[in-house]
Amino acid sequence: LHSFPTRRSSDLTLVSTVSLSACVASSFPQGWYVVAYGNRLYLSTRDTAGPELHVFDITTPSSPSEIAIGSSGCKGYEMTDTIEQFVVRDQTVSGVTKRYLYAATDEDDRELRVLDVTNPLAITEATDVDLAGAQDGASVYLSGQKLYLGRMSASGAELYVYNTINPSASLPLLGSKDIGTDVLGIRVAGSLAFIATGKTNQEFQVWNVGNLSNITNVAIYNFGNIVGSGIDYEPDFIYATGQSTPNFQILY
Repeated sequence: LHSFPTRRSSDLTLVSTVSLSACVASSFPQGWYVVAYGNRLYLSTRDTAGPELHVFDITTPSSPSEIAIGSSGCKGYEMTDTIEQFVVRDQTVSGVTKRYLYAATDEDDRELRVLDVTNPLAITEATDVDLAGAQDGASVYLSGQKLYLGRMSASGAELYVYNTINPSASLPLLGSKDIGTDVLGIRVAGSLAFIATGKTNQEFQVWNVGNLSNITNVAIYNFGNIVGSGIDYEPDFIYATGQSTPNFQILY
């Protein structure tokens, strides 16, 4: 884990480096995905012999410290799979506020997993979803109480929308759509879903999700290469990174 101050890109300097606890011999997990939420930072690694989910206290950003979820010698939560992407959100259910982590994983029978991470010392499984087929979960995005899940190309739908009103109980399916390709990244604004895909010449797509029983395509954009490394949105702009030149594009 590397930490950088971000006041100005021209002033980026490395302020701290943290290594994961070496709790399993000959295991060298690759850091994969990271989310900062409040004073906690959540880091996932590729599937490894040790834990794949790690939580850091970043109250002092220049000095992050890993929380001993398991033991002092083997920190982290064992997922036994790779979390491809995840989001973290505080939610109030029946008057009780909890913190949930929604994860798209490569586990065949749990492509979507929800963890209760309210207490990082006692992480528990809230619920999970087993999609038909063996294609991996690939992307996830939370907009209000709607959770959007993307998966690798399947014989059926690759885009799913779930209701997260009570994630500890279940995730009712609100809608799904056969996109015809891998759904590698999702961002949603109002009735539009911006999707990064693995389809040549159709790498960036816009879908109308205003009516979840009839999700329809609005536009297709030829990005020139696969948008597999990252996508983000702010009003009127889409930021996307690619796997080859041009590596970064801004769409508006």
